[in-house]
Amino acid sequence: MAKNAAKIAWLCAAVVVAVVLVTALYYMAVQRPLWNERERAARLAISETPLESIDRTYVFNGEASYQVMIGKDRDGREWIVWVDDEGGVLSAAMDEGISEQEVRNLLRERHPEADVLRAVPGFKDGETVWEVYYRQRDKEGGARLYYDYYRFRDGEWLETYTLAKK
Repeated sequence: MAKNAAKIAWLCAAVVVAVVLVTALYYMAVQRPLWNERERAARLAISETPLESIDRTYVFNGEASYQVMIGKDRDGREWIVWVDDEGGVLSAAMDEGISEQEVRNLLRERHPEADVLRAVPGFKDGETVWEVYYRQRDKEGGARLYYDYYRFRDGEWLETYTLAKK
């Protein structure tokens, strides 16, 4: 009887290992195109802009998709670089516009009760922007999700998209 229990335990362990392995391989296969695109965009950003190191990366999906990188040049100046799907590269020094913290503050001035979920650099209507994704309670006590867009250069509010009630 103990022999059968040991065989069952080994069989269960083998099945668990196989499931974990297959899941990991599937995850890697699904993520590979995203990783490859991020690597391609990073190479372009470093070769075509002052950027020498990348600290953060984002994917921005708007009218087109952009790989967005924030990093520093050799002097420590912070830059944002947008790389589109066709390999077009646009860059701006962070001090040429408003920072993430400043755009979060601008949102809180407009909506003090908002819960900011994310703020990412983006590109909308031909200009660089900050996209701020947030949740806010409505008058009926429910919560709604919103996207606010602020111009990167000067922090001017551009528009708000209201999403479904949550």
